[in-house]
Amino acid sequence: VADYGNRRVLKITSGGIVSTLTTAEKPWAPTGVTLKDGNLYILEFGFTPPSTYTPRVRRLTPDGKVVVLATVGDAEKSVAQNSANETVDAKAVPARLGPYTVIGAVLGIVVLGVVTWFAGKRMLAH
Repeated sequence: VADYGNRRVLKITSGGIVSTLTTAEKPWAPTGVTLKDGNLYILEFGFTPPSTYTPRVRRLTPDGKVVVLATVGDAEKSVAQNSANETVDAKAVPARLGPYTVIGAVLGIVVLGVVTWFAGKRMLAH
């Protein structure tokens, strides 16, 4: 679960146990998550006043490593904003992403999330 207001991603077990998987540093906050091949993909938005919203995508691996996959804007600024517990894949953080790249990444995560949700609903129905 993306807990936007508290800048964290939560895991909720079928037994109702809640734990924090990762947190986002300011200005980032998670807005959506999806699972694929054991990795958790996190869509986040950062807000820098007066009105700049910047999206990024991070991956949380099963062994607990967090990697920034894509950030809109300057790569050096993105690297400087990462917390100490994150690994930044320099090859995966382009200096500039075009709007179509970002839109494609966001749509991909949304579609993957919807497919995962429908699959989960179908499995629960049986």
